Amino acid sequence: MTDISIRKYSGKHRQRVREICFNTGLGGDSISPYFDDLDLFADMIILYHTDYEPNSAFVAVHNGQMVGYLLGCTDTNTYLKIMRKEIVPQILLNIARGKYHIGRRTRDYLLRFLREDITTIFSLPPLDLYPAHLHINLEEGFRRSGAGTRLMN
Repeated sequence: MTDISIRKYSGKHRQRVREICFNTGLGGDSISPYFDDLDLFADMIILYHTDYEPNSAFVAVHNGQMVGYLLGCTDTNTYLKIMRKEIVPQILLNIARGKYHIGRRTRDYLLRFLREDITTIFSLPPLDLYPAHLHINLEEGFRRSGAGTRLMN
């Protein structure tokens, strides 16, 4: 698909990136069967990337509509530190304040998550050799179109 353009991420893309994250959050499928609240899921998964390192993010646009993104992180240690000290405490505070909808699906998902061995969920490569990571997601219909390769390039 040659009519896909790649652009630098900006704040105007934030909500659409969050929607795509939710719509593709389960291996390319929507996380909605397991999660009730888009904002909570997006805050957990990509808030760092959109709000703390937006200069490492790009979006794929087709006919004026954003259809995918690549969110980069140049230093996973910094990411982990900010997650631990800023983002997770803010998410917990927002949960306590009722900012998110915590329905049965979200509650069950979080309880399963907390029961898992965290090292199997987040097995990290040696960060001294591989300090960066990224998230890349494309809406269904735009996968295998060359957009992912163009985002990576």
